[in-house]
Amino acid sequence: MEFKIAYLEAMRRQAPKMFNQLQRSGQLDAHVQAKSAEAHRMLNEMLSNEPKLPSGLPKNLEALHRAEEIVMATLIEFPSDETPGEPLAPLNL
Repeated sequence: MEFKIAYLEAMRRQAPKMFNQLQRSGQLDAHVQAKSAEAHRMLNEMLSNEPKLPSGLPKNLEALHRAEEIVMATLIEFPSDETPGEPLAPLNL
């Protein structure tokens, strides 16, 4: 699951003030790392009872996709107190 890029892009669009504050303070990377770890923990918990292939992926790929969608919908959510107008800082990946 590629969570980090999706999270950063969503934050830039939905919470530009938060994005800029984290970037200016130097905490953006740590915040994204923590959210990504949380996403992967959540995904692993959701799939813990699914039979696995030798690669570690669930045999039922539909279950994997459903779990990924739930994780994304749950964790890519930002406060609604954003005020428009503050320019976005560039996204350096």
